[in-house]
Amino acid sequence: EARLDYMRKNGADYAAMEAQGILMPVIDVSAAYKMSAKFEDIVEVYTSLTSFNGVRAVFEYEIYSEGRDHLLTTGRSGHCFVDEKKRNPLNLKMRMPETYEMMTQLLEGDRL
Repeated sequence: EARLDYMRKNGADYAAMEAQGILMPVIDVSAAYKMSAKFEDIVEVYTSLTSFNGVRAVFEYEIYSEGRDHLLTTGRSGHCFVDEKKRNPLNLKMRMPETYEMMTQLLEGDRL
């Protein structure tokens, strides 16, 4: 959810990608738990795009307690772009050049 929200806020709507027949499945994921949150705690998730080449993307996450008092968890998810029908990898630069450009620019941008 954090990844999709991050993309949407930065101009890359995943629903629009799917409408054009592009999927972005998870190919790997990891997390490191630092502290636990309690039921009904409010947490803040900060997401950044840390690697992107048009075929693959890596997002990293930091989850804090409300107010950024304590770092609770760090995480990472890797994704590839595939054609919905053929299920073959594709280069986003060829199918959605505007989204490719936006994601390239995010590599140097701030986290949301």
